[in-house]
Amino acid sequence: MTTDSTRVNRLDVAGTRVSSSAIAVSVPRRLAWWLFWAPVVGTVVVAATYARRDVYYWLLAEDHPVEWLQFALVLGGSLLAAATAWRLCRDHDVLGALLFTLFAVGLFVIAGEEAGSKLAKAKDLGVEVIDEAEFLKRVGKA
Repeated sequence: MTTDSTRVNRLDVAGTRVSSSAIAVSVPRRLAWWLFWAPVVGTVVVAATYARRDVYYWLLAEDHPVEWLQFALVLGGSLLAAATAWRLCRDHDVLGALLFTLFAVGLFVIAGEEAGSKLAKAKDLGVEVIDEAEFLKRVGKA
Protein backbone atom coordinates (compact mmCIF):
# COMPACT_ATOMS: atom_id res chain seq x y z
CA MET A 1 0.00 0.00 0.00
CA THR A 2 1.34 3.41 -0.99
CA THR A 3 0.87 6.21 1.49
CA ASP A 4 0.31 9.79 0.45
CA SER A 5 3.76 10.77 1.73
CA THR A 6 5.44 8.06 -0.39
CA ARG A 7 3.57 9.24 -3.48
CA VAL A 8 4.53 12.84 -2.80
CA ASN A 9 8.17 11.84 -2.27
CA ARG A 10 8.25 10.04 -5.62
CA LEU A 11 6.73 13.01 -7.40
CA ASP A 12 8.94 15.46 -5.55
CA VAL A 13 12.31 14.11 -6.77
CA ALA A 14 12.79 16.91 -9.33
CA GLY A 15 11.39 19.45 -6.89
CA THR A 16 13.79 18.36 -4.17
CA ARG A 17 16.72 18.93 -6.48
CA VAL A 18 15.33 22.34 -7.41
CA SER A 19 14.77 23.24 -3.76
CA SER A 20 18.21 22.10 -2.58
CA SER A 21 19.92 23.96 -5.43
CA ALA A 22 17.84 27.06 -4.69
CA ILE A 23 18.81 26.95 -1.02
CA ALA A 24 22.48 26.61 -1.96
CA VAL A 25 22.40 29.88 -3.94
CA SER A 26 19.90 31.74 -1.71
CA VAL A 27 17.00 31.76 -4.16
CA PRO A 28 13.50 31.60 -2.66
CA ARG A 29 11.94 28.15 -3.14
CA ARG A 30 8.82 29.47 -4.86
CA LEU A 31 10.91 31.44 -7.40
CA ALA A 32 13.04 28.36 -8.06
CA TRP A 33 9.91 26.33 -8.76
CA TRP A 34 8.65 28.95 -11.21
CA LEU A 35 12.00 29.12 -12.97
CA PHE A 36 12.11 25.33 -13.22
CA TRP A 37 8.53 24.53 -14.26
CA ALA A 38 7.46 27.58 -16.35
CA PRO A 39 9.57 26.66 -19.43
CA VAL A 40 8.51 23.02 -19.19
CA VAL A 41 4.80 23.86 -19.01
CA GLY A 42 5.15 26.49 -21.75
CA THR A 43 6.85 24.04 -24.07
CA VAL A 44 4.17 21.41 -23.48
CA VAL A 45 1.39 23.95 -24.13
CA VAL A 46 2.95 25.14 -27.40
CA ALA A 47 3.62 21.55 -28.50
CA ALA A 48 0.03 20.60 -27.66
CA THR A 49 -1.27 23.29 -30.01
CA TYR A 50 0.52 21.65 -32.96
CA ALA A 51 -2.58 19.55 -33.62
CA ARG A 52 -4.42 22.80 -34.36
CA ARG A 53 -1.99 24.29 -36.84
CA ASP A 54 -3.77 27.66 -37.09
CA VAL A 55 -3.33 28.23 -33.32
CA TYR A 56 0.24 26.91 -33.43
CA TYR A 57 1.28 29.27 -36.22
CA TRP A 58 -0.51 32.17 -34.55
CA LEU A 59 1.50 31.54 -31.35
CA LEU A 60 4.76 31.50 -33.31
CA ALA A 61 4.00 34.50 -35.55
CA GLU A 62 5.91 37.74 -35.20
CA ASP A 63 4.67 40.04 -32.40
CA HIS A 64 2.69 37.22 -30.79
CA PRO A 65 3.03 35.37 -27.45
CA VAL A 66 6.10 33.23 -28.15
CA GLU A 67 8.12 36.21 -29.38
CA TRP A 68 7.16 38.22 -26.30
CA LEU A 69 8.10 35.31 -24.05
CA GLN A 70 11.48 35.10 -25.77
CA PHE A 71 11.97 38.82 -25.12
CA ALA A 72 10.98 38.35 -21.46
CA LEU A 73 13.45 35.47 -21.09
CA VAL A 74 16.32 37.48 -22.60
CA LEU A 75 15.45 40.46 -20.42
CA GLY A 76 15.19 38.26 -17.34
CA GLY A 77 18.49 36.58 -18.18
CA SER A 78 20.26 39.89 -18.55
CA LEU A 79 18.82 41.21 -15.29
CA LEU A 80 19.82 37.99 -13.52
CA ALA A 81 23.33 38.24 -14.99
CA ALA A 82 23.56 41.88 -13.88
CA ALA A 83 22.43 40.97 -10.36
CA THR A 84 24.95 38.12 -10.27
CA ALA A 85 27.70 40.49 -11.44
CA TRP A 86 26.80 42.95 -8.69
CA ARG A 87 26.87 40.16 -6.09
CA LEU A 88 30.24 38.87 -7.35
CA CYS A 89 31.66 42.40 -7.29
CA ARG A 90 30.45 42.78 -3.72
CA ASP A 91 32.22 39.49 -2.88
CA HIS A 92 35.44 40.84 -4.48
CA ASP A 93 35.37 38.39 -7.42
CA VAL A 94 36.31 40.97 -10.05
CA LEU A 95 36.85 38.54 -12.93
CA GLY A 96 33.51 36.82 -12.37
CA ALA A 97 31.77 40.19 -12.08
CA LEU A 98 33.36 41.37 -15.32
CA LEU A 99 32.30 38.23 -17.19
CA PHE A 100 28.70 38.43 -15.96
CA THR A 101 28.58 42.15 -16.78
CA LEU A 102 29.73 41.45 -20.34
CA PHE A 103 27.14 38.68 -20.62
CA ALA A 104 24.36 40.94 -19.33
CA VAL A 105 25.27 43.73 -21.74
CA GLY A 106 25.73 41.26 -24.59
CA LEU A 107 22.15 40.07 -24.24
CA PHE A 108 20.94 43.59 -24.94
CA VAL A 109 23.11 43.96 -28.05
CA ILE A 110 21.55 41.03 -29.93
CA ALA A 111 19.92 42.65 -32.95
CA GLY A 112 16.81 41.11 -34.46
CA GLU A 113 14.84 41.84 -37.61
CA GLU A 114 13.51 45.14 -36.29
CA ALA A 115 16.66 46.64 -34.80
CA GLY A 116 15.72 50.23 -35.68
CA SER A 117 17.52 53.04 -33.84
CA LYS A 118 19.57 50.61 -31.74
CA LEU A 119 21.20 49.29 -34.91
CA ALA A 120 22.11 52.82 -36.02
CA LYS A 121 23.44 53.65 -32.55
CA ALA A 122 25.57 50.47 -32.50
CA LYS A 123 27.03 51.36 -35.90
CA ASP A 124 27.72 54.94 -34.73
CA LEU A 125 29.61 53.57 -31.72
CA GLY A 126 31.68 51.29 -33.95
CA VAL A 127 30.12 48.05 -32.69
CA GLU A 128 30.37 45.34 -35.31
CA VAL A 129 26.89 44.23 -36.34
CA ILE A 130 26.44 40.96 -38.22
CA ASP A 131 23.41 39.22 -39.65
CA GLU A 132 22.37 35.60 -39.20
CA ALA A 133 24.18 34.39 -42.31
CA GLU A 134 27.45 35.96 -41.18
CA PHE A 135 27.03 34.52 -37.69
CA LEU A 136 26.47 31.03 -39.07
CA LYS A 137 29.52 31.43 -41.31
CA ARG A 138 31.67 32.41 -38.34
CA VAL A 139 30.58 29.48 -36.21
CA GLY A 140 31.10 27.10 -39.12
CA LYS A 141 27.48 26.15 -39.76
CA ALA A 142 27.06 27.80 -43.17
